[in-house]
Amino acid sequence: MKNSGKPNQATSDKAALAPFGEASLHSWIVHPLTVFVLVWLAVLALYMMHLSAILQFNNDEAIQATAYIVIPFVVTFFLGYQLKSKKADKSQQDELASLDQELARIDKKVIYWFRIWVCITIVEIIVCGGVPLFWLVAHIGKNYKDFGISSVHGLANALILSIGVTKVALYARTREKRHMWMALGVLLWAITIISRNMVIVMLLEGTIVWQMLRGISRRLIAGVLIAFFALILAFGFVGDMRTGGADVFRKLAQPTENYPDFLPSGFLWVYMYMTSPLNNLIYNGEMEKPLYSILLPSTTKQLFPTIIRNTVYGENNDALSEDLVTSTFNVSTAFVGPYKDFGWMGVAGYSVLNALLAVYFWRRRSLYHILGYAVIAQCLVISIFFNHLLYLPIIFQLFWLYQFCVLPRKMQRKRGKSTSVSAISPASLGS
Repeated sequence: MKNSGKPNQATSDKAALAPFGEASLHSWIVHPLTVFVLVWLAVLALYMMHLSAILQFNNDEAIQATAYIVIPFVVTFFLGYQLKSKKADKSQQDELASLDQELARIDKKVIYWFRIWVCITIVEIIVCGGVPLFWLVAHIGKNYKDFGISSVHGLANALILSIGVTKVALYARTREKRHMWMALGVLLWAITIISRNMVIVMLLEGTIVWQMLRGISRRLIAGVLIAFFALILAFGFVGDMRTGGADVFRKLAQPTENYPDFLPSGFLWVYMYMTSPLNNLIYNGEMEKPLYSILLPSTTKQLFPTIIRNTVYGENNDALSEDLVTSTFNVSTAFVGPYKDFGWMGVAGYSVLNALLAVYFWRRRSLYHILGYAVIAQCLVISIFFNHLLYLPIIFQLFWLYQFCVLPRKMQRKRGKSTSVSAISPASLGS
């Protein structure tokens, strides 16, 4: 009998379930230790090259600062992973076995919340008088910071990001193109409101989810690397235009004699944005005296909506802002807030928190935990720049994902129990 070239149903089912196997889910590419340790070691290696005069601290200081971040994470992750429960593993396997039955319910919930997001966004567009991309094209004197309703916009952004990453998971599971189109629509919306942060978050989380559910081929990895280098070139081109040319940026970046001048300007841009946050963190360690405040104001200031944050910390939060080596490069990693609150012990403690969350989501295999891990892993990558873990528009995705993936199932089980109890009436007992 000739082979038709099409897989039989058993083979298809096996392939569909394969992404949830140990080899796929626990791929080293998206493993927490890979994600966190490699990005920080890459930053340290770049810093130790000292290709810019702005990087004013020696290698020992850079190594010490990085050690306070990386070592507590690694130790905590290993210890936390040893607490893995076999009973929990079995329940998660049972949950995965019935996942396909849950997809329709999850999709229905996503569409429900998407309609709510559309209503919120329409109100924001009306109140703000348009969208940032239109303002840019029409040369209206507004920018992306002028868009959105205070205390609502961040939660709405978290909602649409959650919808986008869930749609990536649904597409990876079902291969229905309607899911892919909605995920691409989220990217398009991020571009429309000129939110580079949303674009980066969506791309990172989507890639992590796809790797965990389907795996990434060598061909795709090669394509991603090519796209990455193209992005570096584009980043330099756009940056040069914004600053007035490559020569202007070189004066700001102050490359040393060791910097390879033959590289396109995009590489200098990326180098400075990769290394200057660590430079600023060490600078704060040299210049700032920690607050030693149990309220952790510098660490948690972005965790609350604007109204609450202004009420608690005041509208002028300059006292909670970090010091900068130069205002041109104004990010200081996710750990500058913990340092300001409790010094280097605060940095180590915050690294422990990152590890605990990473191991919690990584070792569980439900769809909610896979999506939740994508959020946490994205925070680990971005930790070399910002504190996304305690940034409300990002971390609130965990709440929305819970609404999509967990709450509907719990409500269904509760209704099932209620039906079973009501069926056992006094009359039936007496008959």
